[in-house]
Amino acid sequence: MNLLIYFLFFSVPFVNTTIANNFLLIDIPSALLLMSILPFFRRALKGGVHFIDYLVLIYTLWGIFSVLVGSAQLYESMRDFRWLVLLPVCVYFVIRFAFVKFEIIIKGFFFLIPGTFYHGLPIIVDFFKSGMRPTHIEGAISLITSSLLFSICFGLIFFLTKKNRSNWKKAVKFISLFYFALALFATFSRTSFLASILAIGLVPLISGKSLRMKVLTNIILMVMIIFITMVIFNFQLPTKHQLSYADIHELQNSSLRLSNIDLYIYDINKRMYFWSYSIGSIKNFFWGNGFAARNIGYTEQIGFALGSPHNFLISALLTGGYPFLILTILIVHSTLKTFQKIKSEVHKYKSIDKFLLYSFCVTFLVTLTNDFSGRRVIIFFLLIAVIVRYSIFSKGNPITNNGPLK
Repeated sequence: MNLLIYFLFFSVPFVNTTIANNFLLIDIPSALLLMSILPFFRRALKGGVHFIDYLVLIYTLWGIFSVLVGSAQLYESMRDFRWLVLLPVCVYFVIRFAFVKFEIIIKGFFFLIPGTFYHGLPIIVDFFKSGMRPTHIEGAISLITSSLLFSICFGLIFFLTKKNRSNWKKAVKFISLFYFALALFATFSRTSFLASILAIGLVPLISGKSLRMKVLTNIILMVMIIFITMVIFNFQLPTKHQLSYADIHELQNSSLRLSNIDLYIYDINKRMYFWSYSIGSIKNFFWGNGFAARNIGYTEQIGFALGSPHNFLISALLTGGYPFLILTILIVHSTLKTFQKIKSEVHKYKSIDKFLLYSFCVTFLVTLTNDFSGRRVIIFFLLIAVIVRYSIFSKGNPITNNGPLK
């Protein structure tokens, strides 16, 4: 079982490769789902199930319903269902109910490093060669997903590696941090970059503080509610300078992408438009348009294919209606509330608390402004499973086969 956990983490950076597509999308998720549901019911009888476990199970069932809603395009519905529900939920239940010690799961995060390191090499090399955003090397993994993995690995090394007196170990830690920070910067992915800076500064101030964590939880809940309201009314930021297409193209592919205010305003307004456009295309707000409707299609006003809504809340509303949206918000809110109940007094567990909170906040912000598919959904549910398990582990629940933190 330990090897299964390690392999699961190791495969996350590679799960979108061409070889894996047909094999992983059908055979492995289906088998794992059958295997992972059995422990769920077994533990339900023993009272070892968390509230979030039920939310994830309902998420799965409503996802199946959304496939039926989009049955007119069954192939597309099943394809998106596998990526958005089946595989992430399988990962969730395997991590959540695997009969391994919690420390094994934390060690599993370090198996993300080899694949993430591998994806960073061509990005860094291209950055030093051209100084431009390396969109042309996107293939098995997108720059946004790469940036999220770089951010998580940076936080992993920053929070969870021990302070060593050995000079060579300090050097390895510093080089690793520098490598992942450079790879993150070289993607020019604004949300991942800014979210990492914000989280690395705020998490140490909030982690382990119940009151501050409660404030953060309520702020994020309000952000989600205000965001949906702004999208419904198609809120647009005022612009002082109208950018030409040539200016936009140049800024999007240079390091100025991270700092140019006019470009930020342009991109926010553009996304507000197609988020509103997505909501306007919903035929029934109770059950949505189904998974086959995630691809919004070509729009003449913007002049290109929008693809998915590029936002996990809008995506949930579009595919599954208000119930799916409310369920998604509940999962995020309940996960953050879980942190309020974790009280660790041992230093190494405080570090785990900080790392998990940091990773979840960065992932949340990335999925709030970018496409919610593939590895990002897997990472999202993987982190939630670990956080839930950590909260039970911190209480010394005998069902986890782990002792308490103290």
